[in-house]
Parts: sequence; C-alpha cells; structure tokens
Amino acid sequence: MNEESLNKLIERALLNARQTILKTINNTRTVGVNRFGDTTFSIDVNAENAIINEFKTTGEGFTIITEESGIINVNNGGKIVVVDPLDGSRNAVKGIPTYSISIAIANGRKISDVITSGIIDVIRGDIIHADQNGVFFNKEVRKPSNITDLKSAYVSIIIKLSELENPEKYSEKIIRLLEYIGYPRFMGSAALESAYVSIGLLDAFIDIIPRLRVVD
Repeated sequence: MNEESLNKLIERALLNARQTILKTINNTRTVGVNRFGDTTFSIDVNAENAIINEFKTTGEGFTIITEESGIINVNNGGKIVVVDPLDGSRNAVKGIPTYSISIAIANGRKISDVITSGIIDVIRGDIIHADQNGVFFNKEVRKPSNITDLKSAYVSIIIKLSELENPEKYSEKIIRLLEYIGYPRFMGSAALESAYVSIGLLDAFIDIIPRLRVVD
C-alpha cells in the first residue's frame, strides 16, 4: 500500500473505532487487566477490535502492537502498526470529555521509520494527522507554536507521583517547573496532548517521570 492508501486506512480505522466507543460507552464494564497492569474496560477492547478488523479487510500484512493485546499479526504480519485504542479510558468511564485513539504505521522499529500516523479526539471528532508532508488538523496544515517564554506558555505536564518509590526525587523538579510555567495543564490523554503540541494548541508536553509507553 502507498502512503495515500495508508492515510485513508488510518482515517477509516480511527472513525470506526470512535463510532464503536460512542455506541458502547454507556454499557462499559471492566473486563480484565492489560499487559501493563492497567484496568481494561470493554470500550478499550471494542475499539481495538474495530481497528484490527479494519486492517484485516485490506488483505495486507501488518504487525499490530496494541496496548491491550500486545502483538497481533494480521494477514501474516508486515508493516508495524502501533495502536492505542483508547488513551484516557478512565476519563471516558468517568464522563470527562478528553480521550483519544491513536495509530501509527512504520517500516521499522525507529521513530524515523514512521510513515504516517493519526489521532482522533473521540468527543470532538477532530483528527490530527502527520506524515512526510507535515502535520494536519482536520486536513488543514498546522505547525507548532513559536512561544519561548514559559510565563506565556500552555504546558501539559504529568505530575502523577503516586507510582514512584521516591516521589521526593521528582517533586522538587515539578515545583521548580511550576514556578515558571504560566499555564500548566494535564488532561489525561498523553497521546492527544503531545499531538496538540504539533499543531500549536499546546506549547509543550512534559513527562518529567519516565513512564510513557510506545503507544503514547
């Protein structure tokens, strides 16, 4: 498949997964624990299945790496596809309107091998897409902001310390940062927030604690 076909495939998969989540979210239940130890909800699984099925219909080979099921070879495997079927699951369950679905397709294991990628805001339906030609917000070209003054910056920063054995090691760094950042934020969907940086809605995304995964 060429880049244009892959772009269309990602868009279809994102839209189908979004519709699946919106249709089934009111019947959400806990179904288990994923490979990272996080709670898996039925909407996570439903969205993942919608994405996998879309890739299966192409007849092409893909090796899908997904947060819920790990590695899945579709049509005997091929290009690497990294999927987070629902980033911000707990937001979704609580009714907080910030959660997303993300997909990236690559020829290899490095960031530089990524051919094309996309993320959709499930509530708003906005799609942020990136490929060799640039970054697009609902198909319009966008760029990162040029803000350099932290006092004027909107910065998303992960400040969850409860998972650390020595939170004091990081708490001092966070306090120092917050003294300078004018508008700190964290909305609970790392994939979406980092994508916001690429289109200038946020000026920076900081993970002060090294805990993000490849799907994020």
